[in-house]
Amino acid sequence: MSRCPPLTSSRRCRARASRNSASSRVSWMSVPPRPTSGRSGTWASTGAAASSSWESCTTSRCRAASSTAGRTRPRSIRSRSGPWSTACWRRPGGRIAGCETLECSRPSGTTRAAPSPSCAEWPAWCGHDPPVHHGEPAGSAEQPAQRAPDPVSRRLRGLPTGAAAQERRAASRGFCFPQPDAPGPARSVGGYRPLDGAGVASGGRVAPPRDRGNHDPSARGKSVRRIASAAAVDSRSMDPGLRRIVLARLEADGSLGDGWGDLVLGALEGHDGLEAQLAGSSASPRPLAAPASPAPAGAFLRSVAVEGFRGIGRAQTLEVAPGPGLTLVVGRNGSGKSSFAEGLEVLLTGDSLRWKERAAVWRDGWRNLHHPAASLSATFLVEGEPQPCVVSRRWEGEAAFEVAEVAVALPGRPKRDLDSLGWTAALRTHRPFLSYNELGSLLDEGPSKLYDALSSILGLEDLVEAQGALQEARRSREKALKDATEGRGRLLERLREVDDERARRVMAAIEGKEWDLGAVEAVLGAAGSAPAGTAEAEVLRAIASLEPPDPARVAEAVAEMREAAAALTFAESTPAARSRDAAKLLELALAFHAAHGDGDCPVCGQELALDRAWDKRQRAVMARLREAAREAEAAHERAEAARRRWEDLAILKGEALQRASEVGLDLRELVAALEVWVRAQSIEDLGNLADHVESASGPLRKAVLRLREAARAKLERREDAWRPVVAEVAGWLAGARDAAQGAVHLKRLKPAEAWLKKAAAGIRDDRFGPIAEKAAGIWERLRQQSHVELGRIQLTGDGTRRRVVLDVTVDGVAGAALGVMSQGELHSLALSLFVPRATLPESPFRFIVIDDPVQSMDPARVDGLARVLESASADRQVVVFTHDDRLPEAVRRLDIAAEILEVTRREGSVVELRRSLDPVGRYLEDALAVAGTAGLPSSAAAHVVPGLCRLALEATCMEVVRRRRLTRGEAHAAVERTLSEAGHLSGLAALALFDDVERGGEVLERLQREAGASLADAFRRCDESGEIPPEAAVDLVRLASKLTAWLRGLS
Repeated sequence: MSRCPPLTSSRRCRARASRNSASSRVSWMSVPPRPTSGRSGTWASTGAAASSSWESCTTSRCRAASSTAGRTRPRSIRSRSGPWSTACWRRPGGRIAGCETLECSRPSGTTRAAPSPSCAEWPAWCGHDPPVHHGEPAGSAEQPAQRAPDPVSRRLRGLPTGAAAQERRAASRGFCFPQPDAPGPARSVGGYRPLDGAGVASGGRVAPPRDRGNHDPSARGKSVRRIASAAAVDSRSMDPGLRRIVLARLEADGSLGDGWGDLVLGALEGHDGLEAQLAGSSASPRPLAAPASPAPAGAFLRSVAVEGFRGIGRAQTLEVAPGPGLTLVVGRNGSGKSSFAEGLEVLLTGDSLRWKERAAVWRDGWRNLHHPAASLSATFLVEGEPQPCVVSRRWEGEAAFEVAEVAVALPGRPKRDLDSLGWTAALRTHRPFLSYNELGSLLDEGPSKLYDALSSILGLEDLVEAQGALQEARRSREKALKDATEGRGRLLERLREVDDERARRVMAAIEGKEWDLGAVEAVLGAAGSAPAGTAEAEVLRAIASLEPPDPARVAEAVAEMREAAAALTFAESTPAARSRDAAKLLELALAFHAAHGDGDCPVCGQELALDRAWDKRQRAVMARLREAAREAEAAHERAEAARRRWEDLAILKGEALQRASEVGLDLRELVAALEVWVRAQSIEDLGNLADHVESASGPLRKAVLRLREAARAKLERREDAWRPVVAEVAGWLAGARDAAQGAVHLKRLKPAEAWLKKAAAGIRDDRFGPIAEKAAGIWERLRQQSHVELGRIQLTGDGTRRRVVLDVTVDGVAGAALGVMSQGELHSLALSLFVPRATLPESPFRFIVIDDPVQSMDPARVDGLARVLESASADRQVVVFTHDDRLPEAVRRLDIAAEILEVTRREGSVVELRRSLDPVGRYLEDALAVAGTAGLPSSAAAHVVPGLCRLALEATCMEVVRRRRLTRGEAHAAVERTLSEAGHLSGLAALALFDDVERGGEVLERLQREAGASLADAFRRCDESGEIPPEAAVDLVRLASKLTAWLRGLS
């Protein structure tokens, strides 16, 4: 099991911020803190002895050098006994400044804080492959830090370089994970295995994703755990060069200071980066340093081997010269030539456009009927690789098409899968294949598909995704605002149906253009305490709380009244009553004296009766009277207390009763009962009062109970009607808050989206301009004698309105491109668009494969095609499959350097390949073969050899005529018509020698004069097609060969 390399304290790695990380996108890295022993190269279980068993470790805080504020994100890492781990926030361009404490807890429940490690020099990403920042268990020997291999070393070791290496590092960015089930001692201290981006450990076992929010200690040791990071979730790398272009445009027009410029840069980091900018939790992003972007390693095709696929049975290999140049593979329809092209396409892509969009029956016939074994392979020469690279796809037995074993093999290295070549994206953007089906459908799939095919080569995916992020953010907020507005309308209708003061308050808060969400929230906040805060509800609650006379209390009060009345009657008949009355009179006299001083008695008139002595004597008398009147006084007090008790028998709130009619309650019964009840106030006799209370309390009780129940029922009905409305209001309020916040964001999102849309169109035009010019140049070569002129090619629009605009005119009049073009012109246009896309420098494919491009082309356009292929083959390997002899004929006639291979098919799907001579050489070779065949009847040779030699001479004459007439600008169709009308050899020779078909009788004379008698005689024998002696057959072929050479020398 491979160990993760340790990181010493002296290690200084240059922090390389990931291109897809805004300040709000966090890249976690597992970094063991410094050991307590002080050693710089060994990671220890800090704060815990080797024998300690820590249950969980949770991170505290880390500080980034680019920010003074700390960022906190807890995470639990379960390990049996270590090591400690921390997780640090990384800002783009910044280093990790410090990692604060961890806290670990033992199973016993005790906790212990780890010492604060200093990680001022931890890099965010050091470029190791496998990942770096992995801790060795406690007690391991000190090891030096490993340097990241440079690109040259990586290539020698077979490791990916450039973008491929960045992708691999991004997929496994600084993570090392416990392997609880590792064998040996490592299991007790937490063994480590690096995981790749797919969550697969080095041993090949799949590690299921780990949820950072759910750390169940009981799950420890069950499987390899992967702690996913934000960067690992979104591994898209922003093109720094493209980001700088966007930033330069923002700065050029001053948009960075408009409040929304940072949203554009945030959108370039993806949805999370944009949301962080909107939330204000991210610093303004700035462009990263652009790493060197090495040119992709080019690959040339050396051979394609096909077995048991389509029209090829027994294994056959098509070998082509690796390097720039033109190769034509010629064969009749059904010869198996297209099986090589389709085989290469299926080998690299796993599918074929020939059947991709068709019914399954088209694909079901992929196996050859005459050969059971099926396989495809191709050999490539890749720049920088000393040995050829072989890609193979094999099917075992009767395996289905989808079930194939695919491998990439380089000598001396283990086999890898197809993705290891790094061609997956390039096969979409720079597709090197163009079949006849694709040639015909490239323009049939609509302007959007064509737009996608062309725009994908521009490398603007980041801008498209940024536009999508802005659009998604805008649309989601617009939808939230629209939903809240529509929900508000429905809610208002609902509230109008509810007769409740709270409903009216909510309506008042949201009826206007500006919504008072705080007022709505205040109403909802009071919803849990019944209808507090509403006037009508307060009245109902007050009435519902009325207390009617309680029968037990009434009976008790009546009994007390009657007893008090009897006690009072008894007391009135005793001397105590007389003493009480005398005391009252004497008390009045004393009060008079105190008020007016000494003087006459106001009662009897005795002069000077009232003085101080009198006052003193009378006060002593009054004291004796009061003592004597105590029993009578108590009887009176009891009677007064009994009288007051009736007032407490019914607690009726006058204000609530006064407003009861306002809330729709009937008070008539209660009013009548109260009128009787309050008569008690005028009854002096306590016994009569007792009788009145006893008789009036029953009707009053019934009236109060009925009114109270009516109020409670009305209150309950109101609550029943309001309760569901509360839920609706609360649900709407949650969305309305988001909508209100979104409305604020929309003021920034809309200009940011509009700006980026315009900027992306400008950048797109800048990058597509050279490609469009090249496509227009190719069209000019292919449109010979066509009335259709192709002007500017533009990529316009976006989303569902994206399309390719073709500026087409017919004889100077604008027209719809696809509607006015013939099939041949459409094929030519498709080729014009394909070749620039497939031959861009960014493509790793230094070859292009075109199948049957000549169909539907008239002869003049075939010459243009030959020139286009010649131009493309200057720096590309161009392989063209065709059944039409016009293309190889044009290549020969135009003296274009090309290798021509012929494909023939024999019985049983046996396909043969041979280097092709031109028609003249092929006829002469066949004639020589017949003449030299042993055992052939002499009569057969005598008839066949002159005929083959005549065909060779006819082909030579047509070649001379075409070259001469086409060079001076005659129409290709006119030339072909002239050749057809010339007839046999004499007429063709007259055209070749005199450029006049009518001078056939002068041919032999000129041949004898200029070529010699022997060649003239050979011409005569070939023209007559008569029998020749068998021994003269070889000599005739030799003379015919000399004559063809002489004819080709004519101007």
